[in-house]
Amino acid sequence: MKLYWLERSGLQVEDEGDLLAVLARRAIQSGKIMLRVFDPGLAQQRFGISGERRMHSKIVSSQIGAVAGSANFSRSGLYSNIEYADGLDRGSHELQLERAHAAEQIWEVSTDWNAEALSILDSLIKPVTAEHAMARMIAEQKGFEPWLTGTRQQITGHTLFDYQQELTYEACAIVYDHGIAFVEAPTGSGKTEIGCHLAEALSETFSRVIPRSPVHDVARKNTAVIAPPKVIPSWERHSTNALKAIPNTSLSKLRLRGTGEGDKVGLRLDQFGILVIDESHTVTPGFEQASQMAAAVELAPPSWNVCLSATLLGNRDVDWLAHMQEKRASIFMTPDYIQRMGELFDLEMKNSSDIFDQNPSFAVLTDPQTTLSRPTRTKLAELISPFLTRRQRCCIGESEDRTEHAYPRLANHGRPRKLKPTKSQNASLQEIVSLCNELSPGGRVTAIEKSRFGHIKTQQITQDQLHIRNLLNILRVNTGQAAWEMSHGVIGKWLREFEQGKKTGGNVRAFDQADMFGLLGIDPLVPTMKCDALAKKLASQPLRDLDEKRYEACLRIQNQKDRVVFLAERTDTLEIFAEVLSRRGDHANFVVGNQTKGDERAVKTIFGKGPDSFRRITQGKAVESYFRPGGKNAPPGPASIFLTYKMAEGINLQSSDTLVLLGVTSNLKELIQGLGRIDRIDSQFGLVNYHLVDIPVGHFASDEKVANRIENYRTLAGEELIDALQELGSEDTEVILESVVAYLRSSRRLRNANFHDVLSRTRDLIPSEHHYLISRAKIKETWGAELALMSARETFTALHLKGVDKPTSFFPPRLLLLRSSEGGFVLDRDQLACARTLEAAFQRTKSLKKQHAGISESDLVTALETISDQLNRLTEWDLRPARVESLMKACAQFMSRRADRELDDRELFGHLPLTVIEMICESWSRLLDPYWEQTKREVRDSFAYEDLPKGYIAINAILEKLEEDTFRSVEVHRLMSEVIEEAELLSRNHKPEIAGRISVVFFSEGAGEH
Repeated sequence: MKLYWLERSGLQVEDEGDLLAVLARRAIQSGKIMLRVFDPGLAQQRFGISGERRMHSKIVSSQIGAVAGSANFSRSGLYSNIEYADGLDRGSHELQLERAHAAEQIWEVSTDWNAEALSILDSLIKPVTAEHAMARMIAEQKGFEPWLTGTRQQITGHTLFDYQQELTYEACAIVYDHGIAFVEAPTGSGKTEIGCHLAEALSETFSRVIPRSPVHDVARKNTAVIAPPKVIPSWERHSTNALKAIPNTSLSKLRLRGTGEGDKVGLRLDQFGILVIDESHTVTPGFEQASQMAAAVELAPPSWNVCLSATLLGNRDVDWLAHMQEKRASIFMTPDYIQRMGELFDLEMKNSSDIFDQNPSFAVLTDPQTTLSRPTRTKLAELISPFLTRRQRCCIGESEDRTEHAYPRLANHGRPRKLKPTKSQNASLQEIVSLCNELSPGGRVTAIEKSRFGHIKTQQITQDQLHIRNLLNILRVNTGQAAWEMSHGVIGKWLREFEQGKKTGGNVRAFDQADMFGLLGIDPLVPTMKCDALAKKLASQPLRDLDEKRYEACLRIQNQKDRVVFLAERTDTLEIFAEVLSRRGDHANFVVGNQTKGDERAVKTIFGKGPDSFRRITQGKAVESYFRPGGKNAPPGPASIFLTYKMAEGINLQSSDTLVLLGVTSNLKELIQGLGRIDRIDSQFGLVNYHLVDIPVGHFASDEKVANRIENYRTLAGEELIDALQELGSEDTEVILESVVAYLRSSRRLRNANFHDVLSRTRDLIPSEHHYLISRAKIKETWGAELALMSARETFTALHLKGVDKPTSFFPPRLLLLRSSEGGFVLDRDQLACARTLEAAFQRTKSLKKQHAGISESDLVTALETISDQLNRLTEWDLRPARVESLMKACAQFMSRRADRELDDRELFGHLPLTVIEMICESWSRLLDPYWEQTKREVRDSFAYEDLPKGYIAINAILEKLEEDTFRSVEVHRLMSEVIEEAELLSRNHKPEIAGRISVVFFSEGAGEH
């Protein structure tokens, strides 16, 4: 018996009575309670009872009488079963004397069992060190089985790697608590596989957590994936029957809710419980207007949401991601979160710039300003942080050993030194820049950029500046192409017309009476001396020599490699380089994409008529068949692929270890995606190489935009911001490339505002071998709570409730914090606040070198008395996820108003079990959906037509819309009354699972003394 209980060491707690019963150990020690065990040997010796028999009598005997019956002295025997017992007072019947005598005989043939009982009780209570308790809490918080899908090979055909499992698990936990998660992982890390596991795990979780709505005919279930068409085959290849993949380009052609209507097919998004948005940066809704597919995504019905991307921000600022979260999940946000967001809105609205500013900056060739200030961006990133799980390249690791699952090592070679212009070439380049700056401005174009807070950045751009920037950008990469643009291209045509005054945007040339051409209605042949001078400079021999340097640099790279990838912004650039390298080198060169339009192609003007020397691939999906050695269409020798940055996204080119950038794009998203084409975990190469082939010419605002966008990404990641880029000279594309590569290489920062990052940071305080042993332990079902004393400055009791996954129960792990207050204790349910409190307490405990200290008996008694007083006050209402808080408050407000009763949400729903609370929320959110959609449209309209932003969408605004609809609000009240009535029926005879889930208890008496 002793071994049985010691193998299950811990404290099994069903209610506060169990805790107090454990305190009986003091009564045993003092002799007030004596325990004995029936001894068959003594029984045979004294009474002739033979064999290994057990005593099965149930008698309670004392000086005042005797009780006997069928009931065992157990919980079921005393409380659950139907038993028989009778009692006889002393002297009331002769049977009382017989019972007392029988009890004394049993006592005589029993042996002392006090020592063994005390040993069991000591083990059952199991006071542990703070370090051990923290290790167990973290292991169980990170070890809920339904979300550990990585070993379920049949989901995608193989198991997940550790980082994929971590992202899957954290996203599941975030979605369960908040209704939305952003998942960011580097290119090539297997996000589709992560998404398939999320679809499976969250579909199961949704079906276990969310009961069918009594007022809706079809229960929501399974997962819809919205993805770009080119990755749909990958989703379909890996998906299970829990997932339906939908091309994002089809959204505007489909009816999102319900069956089809007219020409539109019904997508029925309202019947899915989970919505996964792959490459979510492609459908981020705008503030004023959105693409049709972005609008379709933001107006989809309420569901649990996951956004997947390697570049969540795209080319936007953090407020765009906050806006995505607002449009998809504001209905799930807590009142506290909405208040914090509202306070930020109020603060930023006071600092909003004048929308009628008449002195906007010129933003093409001067320094740009960002719409969001750095402090605001940082605050927004902190508000988004709880919903964002992310891993960086360093989390996966890099290694030249390709037997390891890791990225190859990165080598950024930058710009070849031999590309450095001579003094005369530099002088020519400076003259070209000066000529460009002298060209008279054309008509002005006003660019207005707004933040979600209504901040407006107005920039006036002259049309010629745009063309000059494009011309100089081309010049950075190829002089021959720049010269062609001036002689044959659109840029030269427009610049000449600007110089002639034909396109002046209202700056009409003064009438000259001597202008006979004008009197005859004929346009005069105004000379374009500046443009002619510019064209002459571009066609000069020193600059043509620069092209030769560029070609030779590319040729040297090709001569060293069997497979090379070239990226550029323009197809003309790709064709020119592919033509030269085809004529001079041994590589088979393939340009991906359709031929450039027009009769006059740059490549033909420069190299003459005749067929192209390079080959063309028109379909991106066919690239690998030409490029991969041994591919269906692959050439027998070396090969190179030429793609635009835009075309390259989504095409994996791990057959190559070398990427040549023919210029750096200012589109950060495309630049990161482009670098990821060869930087793949499944690359056969241990080292991948980046080369930059361009010449620094001019300084554009678009260059600094890249620097600003990198800052946006670093802010979202929680990294420290450094202004080194500006110090080094951000006009140089080589510096820009290095800064992007440095960001990709940077270490992951564990953020203060993310629950899982705080747990990971706390785990780092525990010796790895200790945490490993705890996390691998197979803790038996009856192993209960461990108790630990923390040396924190504040007084609190923290409870860790383990997860439960049974056929009739599904509860993820939770933390609860009981903070000391004047009136007793205040319950804090916020998971992040609980984790941060425990982290701070453990840090202080460790600093005092008490992490291995045990608990004294007096402290243990105090702790048990404290928790026993609190246990009976806890209900499943206290375990509800954050996503139901605002919904339940709004529901209580709506229902009590119409019933003329002022009841808050706890008074109305606090006695209900969690399952029916979820059922009420499911019904309520679906009934609110049409009014949520109206409110979201109003937010956009306020930008588009009123120039005034509305605040973050609060659920009260949605509730107001419902109540304004007089007829429908009556119907909604009737339906919700039926739901609540059914909830009450389902709650009968429910036994809450709270005390039995308590796995670890932390105590702190404050002041850091204990």
